[in-house]
Amino acid sequence: MCGISAAACCNRQQELAGAICNALEAGISPEKIYEIVLQTYLFAGFPAALEGLRTFESILREKKISFAPSASEKFDAENFRARGTELCKRIYSSNYEKLVTSLHTLSPELAEWMIVEGYGKVLSRGGVDSATRELATVTSLAALGWERQLISHARGAINAGATKDDVLDAIELAKELTDPVKIEILVSQVLPHLH
Repeated sequence: MCGISAAACCNRQQELAGAICNALEAGISPEKIYEIVLQTYLFAGFPAALEGLRTFESILREKKISFAPSASEKFDAENFRARGTELCKRIYSSNYEKLVTSLHTLSPELAEWMIVEGYGKVLSRGGVDSATRELATVTSLAALGWERQLISHARGAINAGATKDDVLDAIELAKELTDPVKIEILVSQVLPHLH
């Protein structure tokens, strides 16, 4: 799942196709793969999600696997805000207030969007547990080189139930998509923040 997310974020369609095939062969459901590709728009934009979903659809068609996404959830900002706040507090734990205050000072719009759109509408969707979503995000952020966000989501993955080794493995997967030396540097920068 981590390799799927990172390959989609980095527009590496061949690697994405391979990761999707491997996941399907390992028994991971199309629904879970869909969810992981869908969430990439938060970290790499709509083009990454659109192209990733096209690759996903192509593989399902080739393998004659039937899948249709469920109907889109009705947009309910208050519901998304409530569940986004709950998930964000769980992910960021004691750093939640500091994060929200800091982000609100930087951009009130981004602070609101993070809660409602990011955590409420997308990351709190069903189908994939929070630890898996966070680990997929960790691999993507490592591959994209976003150090500050990588550190936050590495801690978030642990707060969601992943282990330190899970986080380090997720970061290591990014070596397949980017400069391995860069990833080693990121690992050394993330390690002191993992408790």
